[in-house]
Amino acid sequence: MTLDDKKKCSEMWKMASDQYIAPVDWTDSAGDELAKFYASVYRCSVAMSFVPRPSGSAPGWGWIVKQAYNVLKNRYNMNKSLVFQSCQVMGLSVFKETIPAKCL
Repeated sequence: MTLDDKKKCSEMWKMASDQYIAPVDWTDSAGDELAKFYASVYRCSVAMSFVPRPSGSAPGWGWIVKQAYNVLKNRYNMNKSLVFQSCQVMGLSVFKETIPAKCL
């Protein structure tokens, strides 16, 4: 893994977990674990698209503002892809210990 790849891994992990790991500490196995983390989060998010949404009355301004905020939040949080917060939390619960351990 090049230093540039390690910097990207460091930035991606910081964005996902709010934990900073220096780029020089990243190993190939830690990068593989990071890839597994993002793959599991995106698989979960794809599966969430099959969950039915509640129906109700026509949306008002509050709903529109909330949806616009969520779109912007997801766009800047996870590389322009829709990721459900529950999926990210689940992924972090699995990988929050393994990724830093592989960096040592």
